[in-house]
Amino acid sequence: MEQTTTKDTFYHYINPVCLSVGVMAFAMHTGIEMLDLGMWGLGLWSVTGILGLQKEGRIK
Repeated sequence: MEQTTTKDTFYHYINPVCLSVGVMAFAMHTGIEMLDLGMWGLGLWSVTGILGLQKEGRIK
C-alpha cells in the first residue's frame, strides 16, 4: 500500500480550535453542564477516530 504525505496548512490546525471555542460558548450560553458536554465530546472523538482509522486502512 502506497503512503502519500500531505503538508497540513495552518487552517488544518486552527479549525478544531475554532470549533471547540464555539461549542464551549454555546454550552455556557445555554447552561449545559460542562462534564456532560466533555463526556459526549470524548465519546464522539473516539468513535470518529476509529472510523477514520478504518477508512485509512490502518485497522480492520
